[in-house]
Order: sequence, then structure tokens, then C-alpha cells
Amino acid sequence: MIKISLFFFCFFPLIPTDIHFHRYQQHKLPITMDPLKYGKLLDKIGNRYFIQINNKNIAIINHLDGQNEVKFFKSGELTYEYIDKFIDEITFKRILGKKEFIFKNNELLLFKVEKSAKFINPLIRSETLSNKFLTMDIETFIKDGIHIPYCISFYDGENTFSYYLTDFKDSNSMIIKAILDLMIKKYDNYKIYLHNLANFDAIFLLKIIIKLGICKPIIHHDRIISIQLNYGDHVVFFRDSQQLLIGSLAKLGKSFGVKTLKSIFPYFFVDENNLDYVGSIPNINFFDNISRNEYLEYYDNFNDKLWSMKDETIKYCNIDCISLYQIILKFNALIFDLFNLNIHKFPTLPSLALGVFRSNFLKINTIPQISGQVAKDIRMSYTGGACDMYIPKSEKDSNLYAYDVNSLYPSVMKDNDMPIGKPTFFKTRFFDTFRP
Repeated sequence: MIKISLFFFCFFPLIPTDIHFHRYQQHKLPITMDPLKYGKLLDKIGNRYFIQINNKNIAIINHLDGQNEVKFFKSGELTYEYIDKFIDEITFKRILGKKEFIFKNNELLLFKVEKSAKFINPLIRSETLSNKFLTMDIETFIKDGIHIPYCISFYDGENTFSYYLTDFKDSNSMIIKAILDLMIKKYDNYKIYLHNLANFDAIFLLKIIIKLGICKPIIHHDRIISIQLNYGDHVVFFRDSQQLLIGSLAKLGKSFGVKTLKSIFPYFFVDENNLDYVGSIPNINFFDNISRNEYLEYYDNFNDKLWSMKDETIKYCNIDCISLYQIILKFNALIFDLFNLNIHKFPTLPSLALGVFRSNFLKINTIPQISGQVAKDIRMSYTGGACDMYIPKSEKDSNLYAYDVNSLYPSVMKDNDMPIGKPTFFKTRFFDTFRP
């Protein structure tokens, strides 16, 4: 009988049988705020309870008003320290390191953990205005449904450089010569802007520059945003100015009030057989979307002089480069005066907007860079841009009112708190009226 009783003493659980457990890293932590329900009371000194949980585990519980400070020992080694905080008669919160567990009616209601994350850092504002950039333009004609480059120009703020197809063996040779003239020490680390690089000019440039140096394009949503070209110890960047300045070159020139405005040109007159054409001014039908007055004004500029396809193409291409340069120059000065930033560090308007925020308004350690499952879960919850269309119907002889609301996103961001700080991952078994 003695041996049997000793057997049961060693292996019979000391915790009351009605206690539920919180399984944490292969350990069973009692779900209770009552220290005496942890197991057998070994000693009590003031508010401190020494509890034998089983033959290996001991808990020391400092029972305070509204909370328990628990130290959990296994085989004499401190394994866990956690705090249980009273919420109501059936609910309490367990804080274990960065993790929180909400228990209600002996069941886990909510689990939360603060995830480690790197924060978006503020940017340092520029001390000086930089204008290390060029502008470039390519003119094409269509042959058998394919665009063929026949003129390319670039402008560095002082001089224009132009290349015309009849002076070269083919279009590729013409473009190669233009790019090689850019690949000099003088233009090291320059940005080369083309208006609509992503959708047009990159088609002709990319196949050329990959043969002239180390080419590193940046592609976003199948669109070329920027092309880095390394040559020797130097580098240039081809950029799409339309990613920074959204709009046609003609409209942008008027909006910024630049001195050199985009001119007109008979696009539909050009083909491979008249690149050396010299003669009368092409008919108005060869121009794109111009008024008769605009055509007559253009006509009067020649004073009965012969019209040269080569001269007028180069002139038109150069004007595009100069106009774009003046627009970018003004835009860069505007942004620098307002925010002490150089636009050339940002390839797109969204990246520039973020740069303005980070350099002028972002506080340290406020916006984390979220990744992993937490980021995936958050992204799945965003459904912006959904628009539903309904056919309106009204009662006979009654008025029907339709309303539209603009700028909800910025107004909500202005008037309401936004999530900041380290991300907290949580999961819950069910929805409940309880809110921790």
C-alpha cells in the first residue's frame, strides 16, 4: 500500500482538474487569475505565492491589486516571466514578452504580438539646387506600320546637338552616334529626360544602349521608369519626364510660362522618300490638329523661302528639347524653393511626393516597412477604385438628385488618426462584444 501511494504522489497532477491550460511552446500555463489554482501551495510570504505545479514546474506569483506577476520555473530554471491583468470576473489579459493573450471564460479570445519592423527614415533635404540634366527627343516616320527614327536631338542647357538619318547608314547608326556623344566625363551622373520614354522612346533606345555599356532598367508594372547606363567610371540615367510632369509638352510649356514653346510640324508629310525634300510648305492637311490661323502664321514665317524637311525637322526637334529643358528647370526650382529637394533624385511624381513627405513632414519611427503575412493580410483588405453603376429611376413627376463626393482619401487622412508605429499581428477565434 505504501508503494502504491508513493506512485500516485509522484505522478498524480497537483493542478485542480477543472483548470484549463494555455499551451505555449510545449508548456501548459494555467488559465486563471487565482494563484491557488496553479497547484499546491508551498509557501506564502505577503502577497507572494510559491506554487508546486507538478514534479518539475514551480510558479512564484506576486499577487497585486488587479494583476499577477508570474515567474515560471522548470527543473529549477526560470523559463517564463509574464503578467496577468484583471479585466472582469471572466476575462483577463496575459502579457508574455511582446505577446498578449486575452482569455474569456477559460478560452483564448484574442492573441496579439508586436512585430519587429524597420521604419521609413526621414530624408535629408538638399542644401544646393542641382541641374545636372539633359533633354532629348526622337522624331520618327511610319513605314509598313513601324516607327522609324529619322532625327534625334539633345540639349544640355547651352547647346543643341542634332543627328539626321540622311547623314548615316541607318537609324541605329544615327542613335549610336548620339548616345556615344553623351557618354563623356562632362555628363557623368546626368539625368537625360525624354517626354514619354516609357511608352515610346525606350523602344528605340534600349536595344542600342545595351550594346554600349552596362544597362540597368527600372521597370514598374511593365513600364520602363528609368534606364541606368554605366560606361567606364561614369553613368547617365535616361528618365521619362512624363512620369514627373503629367501632360503634353505643349500644355506644360504654357502652364509653366516658359520662353520656348512647342512648335507645329507636318508629321503626316514625312516618309522615307522625302527626307531630303526642299520646296513649298506642306499643305495644312499634313499638320496635326492645327487651326487655319496657326497654319497661316507658320506659313508667313518663311517669307517665300523654300521649306527644307531636314532643317525644319532639326529645328522642331531642338525646340522640343529646349522647351522641355526650360519646363524641368522651372519645376526643379519650384520644388527646391518649397521643400529643398532636387527633383532629379526622384524618377516619378509619386516618388517625389513621398520624398517631400519624408524630408519635410515625417517623424522618426512612425511608419514601419511591413512585410510577410501581416503585409499580405493588410493588402487584401484594400479595395480602392471600385465603382458601381446604377440606372437611376424615379417616380413620375418627381425630381431625382445625384451626388458625387471628391477627395475622400485626403479628407479622411486629414481628419482621422492613421495607423502608425510597429505593426501588431492578431488573431481571434470569434467576434465578441468585448474590446480589450
